[in-house]
Amino acid sequence: MNNKKIFGIAALGALAILAFAVFASVTSALSLPPVVSISATPNPANFTSTIIAVAVDLSGSGISRVSIFEDGVKVKEVSTSTAVFVAVHTSPGTRSYYAVASDYAGGETSSQTINVGFQNSPPILNAIGNKVVNAGELLTFNVSGYDYENESLTYSASGLPGGATFNALTKTFSWQTLLSQTGSYNVTFSLNDSFGFDSETVRIDVINLPPQIQFVSPTEVSGSSLNRSDIFINVTAIDSDLSTITINLYNATNSLVFSTSSAFSPFYVNLLNLANGTYYFNATASDSFGNSNSTETRNITVSGNGTGVIGVGGPVSTPEEEEESSASKIKNVTESDLIRGVSISLNTNDRLRLILCGAPYFIKLTDVDSNANEATFSLNPGAYTFTLKEGRSEEIDLDSDLVNDITFRVESTSTERAKVYLKRISGLLCEPTSQIMSVNVTYELEKLAPKEKKLDYSLTIILLIGGILLLGIAIGIYYLTAPRKR
Repeated sequence: MNNKKIFGIAALGALAILAFAVFASVTSALSLPPVVSISATPNPANFTSTIIAVAVDLSGSGISRVSIFEDGVKVKEVSTSTAVFVAVHTSPGTRSYYAVASDYAGGETSSQTINVGFQNSPPILNAIGNKVVNAGELLTFNVSGYDYENESLTYSASGLPGGATFNALTKTFSWQTLLSQTGSYNVTFSLNDSFGFDSETVRIDVINLPPQIQFVSPTEVSGSSLNRSDIFINVTAIDSDLSTITINLYNATNSLVFSTSSAFSPFYVNLLNLANGTYYFNATASDSFGNSNSTETRNITVSGNGTGVIGVGGPVSTPEEEEESSASKIKNVTESDLIRGVSISLNTNDRLRLILCGAPYFIKLTDVDSNANEATFSLNPGAYTFTLKEGRSEEIDLDSDLVNDITFRVESTSTERAKVYLKRISGLLCEPTSQIMSVNVTYELEKLAPKEKKLDYSLTIILLIGGILLLGIAIGIYYLTAPRKR
C-alpha cells in the first residue's frame, strides 16, 4: 500500500470522527431543558404581591409554556417565556410560589420555591410641618392621612401645651396662646389602624414679635417747611401686648428736646411753641416683653417764632374737617385745664368731637334730661351725656353695651358761645395707675358763625333792566294807540 492510500484512509477517518463529535454535540444540546426563575415584590402592601416567572430556552426548540404555582396549586399558565401573577389576600399570612417551564423538545424544569409574606400596611399620616405663632394669637390647623386597606383610622395627639386642644373627630388642633407661653413645644400627632400606626412630632415655636408702628395722617411730611410754631404727630402701633408708644423730638444738633409717651394707639400729639429751626422726630413702640420697633426719622423746619417752651396741645380738627362744617374750636383752654388724654369740641353736624387717649371720636349728643336717644345740636343750656363703647369705635352706638359714661352740662345765655362743664369721668383708661372718678373742668368753646355768602346781584340787575325796557315799550304803545283829542 502506497503512501497516497494511507493518507486518504487517515483523512476519511478524521472526517468520520469530526462528524460524530458534531452529531453528539447537537444531540446533547437538543436534550438540555429550559431554565426558569421566579420573583415577587417584597413586603407587599395592601395584601397584594406581583409574582413573575421567566424561562430561558436552551434546546433551541422554544418555550412551550410557563406555569406559576401557589402553595402547590397552579394559578397561572402562559404559552410565552414570561408569566405574571398578581396575588391578592385579604388577611396576613405566608404563601409559597414556584414556576415550571417546558420547551417543544420535551424538556421541563422547575424553579426554586420562594415564600411571600402578606401583611397589613400601616396608615400614612400626611406631612404636617413645624409651626410658628406669635404669643397671644390663635394657632389652628388640621391633620390628615389615609390607609391602603381603607380601615377605620384613629387620630390622636400627645404633648399638648397648656390651653391647646386636639379634636380627633374633626382632626383639628387649636391653641389660643398666651403672652407668657413664649418658647418651643413638641407635639406628636399619631394615626392608627388595627395593624399599625404612623406619627409625626411637630415643633411649635411661640414667639413675641416686636410691635408694628407707623406714622399716619396728619403727621407732618418729612422735609416740610412750616410757617408756624407747632407740629402734628400721629402714630399707630399694633401689638397684642403693647406697653408704650414714645414720641421723641430732636433739635438740629440731634439733641433730645422733648419726649412724651402713651400706652394707647393711636397716639396723637400737637407739639406747641417750637422755636424757629429744624427739628427731627420719630416714635418707638415697646411691648411688655421688651421688644421694640421704631418709625423712620422725619425732619421739619418751623418759622412761627415760638417761645421754645414746648408744650402739648389737644388734637384739633384737620383742614378737611374744618372745611366740612362750621366747627367749634377750643378757646381759652390751657394745657393745665385739660385732663390728660381728653379734649372735646363741638361742631354743627350734631356731633361732639372727643379726643380720648390720643384717639379722635365723633359722638352724637344725647339729652340727659329728656332721655332722648339723639338731640338736635344746640348750645342752649342743658345737660348732655355721651358714652364710650368698648373697643373705642369711631362712631359710638348709644344702644350698645357701654363701658364709660361722661356727663357734661352746657350753661350759657349766648347762642354764639357756650361753657361746657365736664362733670364725671368714670374709669377712663387714660390713667393706667388710677381712675378719675370726679372732675369739674370748664371748656369754653366758640361756635363759629356761618360764613357770609356774597350776594350775586347780576340776575337782579338783568331783571331790573328788563322790567324798565318792558315798561318803556308799554308806555310807547299806549301813546301810539291812544285816541288824540281834536
